[in-house]
Amino acid sequence: MKMTNTSTKPKRTRKPKAETPRVELEPIGPRAANRVREETWPIDQLRPYDRNAKKHDQAQLDQIRASLRQYGQVHRVLVDEAGVVIAGHGRLEALKQEQFAEVRVLIAVGWEEAEKRKFRLADNQLTMSTGWDEKLLKG
Repeated sequence: MKMTNTSTKPKRTRKPKAETPRVELEPIGPRAANRVREETWPIDQLRPYDRNAKKHDQAQLDQIRASLRQYGQVHRVLVDEAGVVIAGHGRLEALKQEQFAEVRVLIAVGWEEAEKRKFRLADNQLTMSTGWDEKLLKG
């Protein structure tokens, strides 16, 4: 007498492959869509803001230069449409010292002077008011 297996296993159905989600830049704030555009510019097209309040000593610039040599230009320099730096003065100076010919920039499209001034101050203030997680640094 031949024995047959009468138990049936549920059929495994393959889940349809999920499409890879598209990564889109999320606008930040009101009117933010298309407010910045990324490009690569010749370094001599950028000009420091004459009234930049934050100063970088050579020791800081040397740290930025070391990072540039190790990782390349990861962070962009934020400029207005005329090429005046809004954020990234120290980065720009380090790029010049490292003799970069081109710079990756974010162009602030259509920003009013008041917006540029507020961003310059806020960007500098935000980095000064941060702290460190001492436990993580020790580990």
